[in-house]
Amino acid sequence: MSTKIRWAVLLCKCKGVADRNDIKQYFVNFFTEGLFGAVDYWHDISFLELDLRESAVFGWFELPVTSEEIKRTRRSDAINMAINTATNSNNGIADFNPKIVFISEPFIGMNITEGGQQGAGSSGGQVIIDLGVLRASFILHEMGHGHGLNHSLFLDGTHYGSPYCLMSAEQYGNTDPRYNDPRFGLSGPRLCSPYTYKAGWLPELNLIRIQCNGKRPLPTTCILPTFRFNDSVVPQVAVIDFDTPQKLSYFIEYRRADAKDGWDRGLQQDAIAIHQWRPDGFAYYVGKIGTSTVFNGNPFGDGTVVPAEKIYIDAKFDLSIEVISVSDSDGTIEIRIAPAAAVQTLSVLKITKEKLGIMPEFSIKNQVLQNGRKSLRDSLVELLA
Repeated sequence: MSTKIRWAVLLCKCKGVADRNDIKQYFVNFFTEGLFGAVDYWHDISFLELDLRESAVFGWFELPVTSEEIKRTRRSDAINMAINTATNSNNGIADFNPKIVFISEPFIGMNITEGGQQGAGSSGGQVIIDLGVLRASFILHEMGHGHGLNHSLFLDGTHYGSPYCLMSAEQYGNTDPRYNDPRFGLSGPRLCSPYTYKAGWLPELNLIRIQCNGKRPLPTTCILPTFRFNDSVVPQVAVIDFDTPQKLSYFIEYRRADAKDGWDRGLQQDAIAIHQWRPDGFAYYVGKIGTSTVFNGNPFGDGTVVPAEKIYIDAKFDLSIEVISVSDSDGTIEIRIAPAAAVQTLSVLKITKEKLGIMPEFSIKNQVLQNGRKSLRDSLVELLA
């Protein structure tokens, strides 16, 4: 049974500013099922849990401020002003929650220096959008806050750190996994699996719980399908619970650039995306294993070739994730999860071949112990980094 959420979009303008029928149509389309806007995004991303079809667009409402005065208005004050103005004009708006306030100005609050109060964004679960951020990726991200989601972070705690999560908009760990929708502008990507699970949308049966003694995982081989909604219950995310060196869970998912109607079709490289879920309620991006080759025509744009990878090692948590095989035909990947030590004890030959792609006839002396390296140990550390 799905959860109905009735978003209200309040179209607002400053004194003397004309209505914008094109903007109104934008939001009407954005909340129309079947057009790949907000209704379809949250229905799919929540594994059919969220139903936004009863959302509505209201306005236009004239605010009691000028275009110059809105530049000196705090974000939270602008939201409250708009909600009060709209509700006083239409009592039915009170029956909707949460709300998106749109103000037809290029940049509201541009002269505010107070942190968290400048420009479009969200406050108290309510969203405010201006002309400068009228694109799906920004709106969906702020709606995510209205649905109770936090930002996804880098390991060092910096916000907006994950290339594989909507809640890192619009930095995505200094990448850009979005695509351009002809109606709504830049859109995507999906939500990362720890937030999908902790929100209660990803069923427990969709997880593969890897046995772990709290310090290291039991060597396990599993097959992961592409992380997306599936009509049947399909185990698709591997989860490992650690107690040492700190209490947290690893979430391992397979992300692919979807077909033309997929939310991940802006991804530049198919990859295993790895996140930590910590008790503080945040998802932390740990890293990835790129499973496809990226050529010119991507953001590198200079002919750079980014090869596919085979392995991820986290010595701190005694964890290794190794790609065994990739199946393009059914969108699955086979991986092996094991203690990091199990990989680090492999032969120099196997490690070097897999990490560097060197031909079997390579010479350890000439091709590994070079460039002034002092020892075989130093070379292995570099290979395993």
